[in-house]
Amino acid sequence: MLNQTRNLVGENNPKVQLLNKSIEELELPENSVDVVVSSYTIHNIVDYSGLVSKIKEILKPDGEFIFLVIHPIYTAGVEHQWVQLNNEKAWCIKNYNVEGIRVEQTSFMIKNFKFCHRPILHTIMSDTLFTVC
Repeated sequence: MLNQTRNLVGENNPKVQLLNKSIEELELPENSVDVVVSSYTIHNIVDYSGLVSKIKEILKPDGEFIFLVIHPIYTAGVEHQWVQLNNEKAWCIKNYNVEGIRVEQTSFMIKNFKFCHRPILHTIMSDTLFTVC
């Protein structure tokens, strides 16, 4: 992903700094970042409020936080499945409103994949003071 971005913005672009670090290790000055982009990583962070606080701290006042997450309907429980209901197919899930760590026995190519489930409103709204666009 970083290599593709480097190809797009240029290797030595003074306006872009690409970092490959965990948010827990990231140390940047307050109000120093224009944009934070997170692609399919938030569901791996247990301390969501700590994550959001750190991002709010490093973003400039008009900064943007752009993120992609796996939709919570898929992370709600490992027992989701299609079922027949009144002659229609329905996606059956359990424990959607229960936040916490889930372990899926096989996910893509990873055995015992751990992730943190949060209902969609908790992810986008919480007490973050972010504006949803």
